[in-house]
Amino acid sequence: MLSKKLRKRYFLMAFMIWALTLFPTGSLEATHSKILTVVPQYAQEAYIWCGPAAAQMTLAGYPGGSCNKLQEDIWLKIQDFKVESVWDTDPVGMEKALEYMDSETPCSYSVNWVVKNKNTAAELMKVVAYWMNYNSFPVTLLLSTDAHNINVPSHQEHWVVVTGIVTDVDPLTNSTVNLEAVLIHDPAFSDIGYPTINRYCTASQWGTLFQAVNKPASTYHGKYVAVVEPPEVTGIAIIPLEILKGVVIKPNEAVRYAEKWLKKYKISDIEGYRLLKGAEPLNPLLVNRKHGGYFIVPYASAAKTDENNPQGNLAGAAVLINAYKGNLKEVGLFQPMKFMGKDKAVQIARNYLNIKSTRKVKAELVTKIKGRSFSRYFPCWKITLDRKLVHVTQKGEIISNELPITPGTRPCRKKWSASIHGGTTFPVTDFGSRYDSSFMFALNLDYHFNKQLSAVALAGFNHFKAASASVSNTHWWNFSANLKWEFSTNSTRPYMNGGFGLYVPKTGTAKPGFNVGVGLDRSLNPNLVLEVGMDYHHILTNQEDPEFYTAHIGLIFRF
Repeated sequence: MLSKKLRKRYFLMAFMIWALTLFPTGSLEATHSKILTVVPQYAQEAYIWCGPAAAQMTLAGYPGGSCNKLQEDIWLKIQDFKVESVWDTDPVGMEKALEYMDSETPCSYSVNWVVKNKNTAAELMKVVAYWMNYNSFPVTLLLSTDAHNINVPSHQEHWVVVTGIVTDVDPLTNSTVNLEAVLIHDPAFSDIGYPTINRYCTASQWGTLFQAVNKPASTYHGKYVAVVEPPEVTGIAIIPLEILKGVVIKPNEAVRYAEKWLKKYKISDIEGYRLLKGAEPLNPLLVNRKHGGYFIVPYASAAKTDENNPQGNLAGAAVLINAYKGNLKEVGLFQPMKFMGKDKAVQIARNYLNIKSTRKVKAELVTKIKGRSFSRYFPCWKITLDRKLVHVTQKGEIISNELPITPGTRPCRKKWSASIHGGTTFPVTDFGSRYDSSFMFALNLDYHFNKQLSAVALAGFNHFKAASASVSNTHWWNFSANLKWEFSTNSTRPYMNGGFGLYVPKTGTAKPGFNVGVGLDRSLNPNLVLEVGMDYHHILTNQEDPEFYTAHIGLIFRF
């Protein structure tokens, strides 16, 4: 038998558990959401039309009224009103175009749009939360100013439409709220041809996506920008930090986390996300392993199959899971597509380079390469084959500076090359006070130890004009043995070289000397390379040491 004291204690504990189940405090679950279900989703119709596409969705998403406009008409109005030339769609152009368009037939609203720019994302998101809850209008927001299109490198802005916002408390009655999620329509982040994305972003993920303007020539540089309604709103929406590095979890753990978060946050109950009900997870893909890593967990309906691969389901949704802690980052819906696996990407790279086999293969998914960013849902494969770098997009497109190997040749660099160079001499120090610049030419023979290191035997003729009547023109032959190091294996390669040799004057005996140089090689095809460079020569004599530079351009022939 339990003592009276213990019975009392157990009874109290049971009562507390019963009370908690009957009256849950649920502070973490208590949320305030505003989700607009009437905003249509449109893709941008030109490479630089994310602004017009966002405006088109915003206008068509007015509650209780139709306001359908063509992207072309919106684009023309943005250009009429634009005040900063460093943009394709600048904030003022967006604001004025929206005002103009919603005053025309068939629009039933006349909205007083204002460009809101704040020093922090927390300040601006409080404004967005307030006005979405106040008038139920979608918000046109400038997500980032990263370059993200290889076809138009100058296009460095990305507009999206905020269609939903989730906070812990009502932003209309509280000056400070905790941001929990943001829902957006993305008009196609990467390129034409990729589907638009309906994105549910957790607050921490939003903190990494939403960026301040990075355009030094703009008045909005360093600001967070959206186009909403006046008057001014104060307060902040607190945004938690995202975990960007750590030990990567296992792929099967990523799938378990995806299932967990979908159930916990009841994503499939949200209007527009109900396609996730009954969908099955496919094999996860790890992206950006070293920093900002995450898993894409695709979801597919059994009815959506790839005609070219009946065994492989087409994914119409994906859950993005933090690769280090398993946190939910995003949930996205898009037109069903097939994600490209590693083996297929490597094979595409092999075919491009005409490499049948290789000892070293490295493949990883990334969202950024030089001059371009990719959608987090449609990252690019970075493939390295024997130090040759090729990027393969989810559509199978090749992005590379590498030149393919000519069919029938070995997939390695040829061992020998010969070159001819011509250029100008520049005498310096005391030697330069007696002689002026003139011409030079040289013949080189190279033996390549590997793709970057080679031995060079060279013979050069260096001519100098007399600077006064007291001396006559002169020249020096040089016969040198050098080592050359190329800093990469791309088609454009900086290099440095240096070595020792004999320098033979116009009159007199040969003298020892050395040379060092730098330059740039550019492969024109697998057998021909254009080279530009500059070398410093120092001749060792018993009296004056002649010194001079040569600037030269040459052609290298591989064999």
